[in-house]
Amino acid sequence: YYPNAKPMDIKIICDCNGRIIGCQIIAEERVAERIDTMTLAITQGLSCFELSNVEFAYAPPVSMVTDPLVLAVEEVSKKFN
Repeated sequence: YYPNAKPMDIKIICDCNGRIIGCQIIAEERVAERIDTMTLAITQGLSCFELSNVEFAYAPPVSMVTDPLVLAVEEVSKKFN
């Protein structure tokens, strides 16, 4: 249950080895912190597999237990298996 939840669309672009090389996030709110996370992932050369194992802090009243970024990179990771 997430009161007043807003949709978020995330597009993650990886190279042929699964390394994250780009990202687009479209949402009404809470985009900046996720863009910051993706900027760090890209500049550090993280793969979608590595980012899917990162633990993010959460507050149940305002966010999901699993961060939307993790859900997105898990979907991308499935394409490499």
